[in-house]
Amino acid sequence: MKTRHPALITLVFVLLTAGVLLAAGIVLGACNFPTAGAANNDEQAQARAEVDGLFWDLYVILGGVETFGRPISPVVWVESLQCQYMMNALFCYDPALSGADAYSLAPVVRDGSLMPPSVLELPPQQGEKLVNGFTIHPDFVALYDQMYGTLFTGQPMGEAWVNYEKERIEQYFENVIMAQDLNDPEAVPYLLPAAYAVCTQYCETPDAVELPIPVLREVISPFGNFFGRINGGSFGEPLTRAFYTPDGQLMQVFRGAVVTAPADNLDAARFYPLADELGMYRMEPVYQSFGTDRSVFFYPITEKGFHVPILFDDFISAHGGRHIAGDPIAETAYYDENVIRQCFENICLDLQEGPEGPRAVLAPLGAWYLQRELDAGRISTDVLLPGWVSADTAQIAVGEQQQVVDHKTPQIIIATVYNTDGTPLHGIGGTLRLDLPEDGQQVFDFPASDHNGIAYLYLPLVGEKGDLAILHYTLCLHLPSGEDVCTQGAYVVDAR
Repeated sequence: MKTRHPALITLVFVLLTAGVLLAAGIVLGACNFPTAGAANNDEQAQARAEVDGLFWDLYVILGGVETFGRPISPVVWVESLQCQYMMNALFCYDPALSGADAYSLAPVVRDGSLMPPSVLELPPQQGEKLVNGFTIHPDFVALYDQMYGTLFTGQPMGEAWVNYEKERIEQYFENVIMAQDLNDPEAVPYLLPAAYAVCTQYCETPDAVELPIPVLREVISPFGNFFGRINGGSFGEPLTRAFYTPDGQLMQVFRGAVVTAPADNLDAARFYPLADELGMYRMEPVYQSFGTDRSVFFYPITEKGFHVPILFDDFISAHGGRHIAGDPIAETAYYDENVIRQCFENICLDLQEGPEGPRAVLAPLGAWYLQRELDAGRISTDVLLPGWVSADTAQIAVGEQQQVVDHKTPQIIIATVYNTDGTPLHGIGGTLRLDLPEDGQQVFDFPASDHNGIAYLYLPLVGEKGDLAILHYTLCLHLPSGEDVCTQGAYVVDAR
């Protein structure tokens, strides 16, 4: 029998109760949950109007506007989840699940590399609540419990530390960042705007927000409503701020796509048809020959069309649908030696091996288009965001923590990424392939570099006592320019 988390059982009851109370017109702000402060009635009313009904009960139960701030996006699709960005957390709902199991907060802190500088010395911690080897700071326990512990905070990512520059205590969890001011005798814990820090496509706020988080925050896209309206997933990080083209259109380049709209009518925003623009392979439509028994769907254009792998169709469905991707322009084909790709009018999808098996990923058409236009002088470098870097300017170093490990010690691969001027490059991730002793291969997603330009990956234990093996790996980092920079390395597993 499946064992359920006690907090989850409690939450199911509370959510059911909340629904009854809300139906009766009773405000839940008076529940006996600790909060980070008192929001005024105007804030509460505005939040009530903006929080989608899908999340309202949970939003209020976990602390409401006092804890999470107001919503800063509509409901959008993030992979297979329906999500809404609040200032301090990303609320998500999985339609494939039921009850409280369907709700979660996304790991925006972990996935966004929102971590304090690794060089900081963390002070010794004291406290009674120990989670995953880390002590929850005593001042944060009430807020931690309010959020049903790791059920919604995620796992702690380190001990609390004193941020002397900001004069506060901070503790980082996978989903949220807790803080408390040092010099205020009446200070109460609160959450930092972690979700706002990582939201580059969907989010809009009326006022400038100071980000007290060590992350390179870029310009928010004016096309946030467009991405929200199409329920589209991420099309890659923005590479430029929005700029005017010579014909008066407003344009913004993302890694995998380009968005454009008339300057006076952002509601008419659309994806720029990049596939033909960049000369991707095009062929005449064909009659249907295969179906789902061959893991494809047929996309008719007239009486003819193209076969689309189900993996690609799933991606398109989760990213706005066929009218966003455009019609396919060819069957799936090999590009270069190892790239299996299918192009649609506005995007191209590559079949890539991942930790869980084959998956669909966006080809970096936006990055290739931007590089071409920069080279031709048709787009000014003034519109580039600070994260733009190409293989010509990136400085990358990769190494192992230890040259020799035993069968009980995981290996750590460390990468540092800098620009030619010595500036650390944030958000550069990639893929690592590890060759196993018996001709097997394991694929890992390599985490994005943090604000210090550093990323690391724990590799699993390999072999048994008595084994001796040399393991080779290939790490390819994906640069914003659309280029991959690959390096190879090896280490020894000596379990004799």
